[in-house]
Amino acid sequence: MKHQCEVCGKNFDHRGNFEQHLRIHSGSKPFTCEQCGKSFTTKSHLKSHLRIHTKEQPYKCTECGRSFKQSSSLRRHMLTHTQELPFICEECGYRCSHAQDLRVHMRVHTGETPYKCDVCDYQFTQSANLKVHVRIHTGEKPYKCEVCEYKCNRAHNLKVHMRTHTGEKPYLCEVCGRGFTDNRSLKKHKKNKHPSSI
Repeated sequence: MKHQCEVCGKNFDHRGNFEQHLRIHSGSKPFTCEQCGKSFTTKSHLKSHLRIHTKEQPYKCTECGRSFKQSSSLRRHMLTHTQELPFICEECGYRCSHAQDLRVHMRVHTGETPYKCDVCDYQFTQSANLKVHVRIHTGEKPYKCEVCEYKCNRAHNLKVHMRTHTGEKPYLCEVCGRGFTDNRSLKKHKKNKHPSSI
């Protein structure tokens, strides 16, 4: 028996899928995370979310061994091994491996910044950037160094910080060969020591 949505006309073969779809229109989110209180429209979305708390990453890349919380993230990652870039921007020729990446990229051309900070009205092209920005106002620093007391509000900052413990300096000056922990330090070095090479 077919089930048709009265709001958008979409048809469903299974009642469960139909009821799940109706929550999109009603805004109902009956599945709530007991750890943080965030709610979801489906049980599978809650299950996926819980991996943030448990750090579980069940989807593993057979090429490089990297693990992911979601199967969609693994599928997206696999394109880095195949070098497939099927999505192309008609404006500038930018190519990417995922449709969502192209949608976000198009905001460069349209000027669209749909994610707005409630505190200072700063606007962003991506929700992830807004989430990081809000931590400036809340003071939240969820990324903690396991070696020292360092805390920060961005995963990238922790990654750069860890190089102070490992001694890794992946950014090399092509003029003198000196290594740096991050690109910003390399640019500053080149500006001060090798201005003619810029």
